[in-house]
Amino acid sequence: MVTSCNHYNECGCEVSACCLDCPLPVCKFEFKQGMKTVSATLKSLRISHFLDEGRSMAWIMQVMGVSRRTVYRAKSDRNSVTDPLTLSVRRATMNVEAIAASSNRETSNAR
Repeated sequence: MVTSCNHYNECGCEVSACCLDCPLPVCKFEFKQGMKTVSATLKSLRISHFLDEGRSMAWIMQVMGVSRRTVYRAKSDRNSVTDPLTLSVRRATMNVEAIAASSNRETSNAR
């Protein structure tokens, strides 16, 4: 059976009609609770972004429609941004950081 994206297998979900066009960095099917986990992660990232911009707690609560506890929870989760990533993406992120750190050491040793 050919789907709307011309694949011969079922693909897509409520986020996108085709997996190849999906805007999510990690597929919702990789999480135990699916879209619920994706929505919670995106909400937490939005709150973290507002906190980084210096927005007030009251403003974030009003705009996002969340409680003070949710904002504090997102604030504490900011340190663990890589938790929702898959293992391969997490390794790639660590590799990039390791390469950057080693190149900084090499330039400081050359002086």
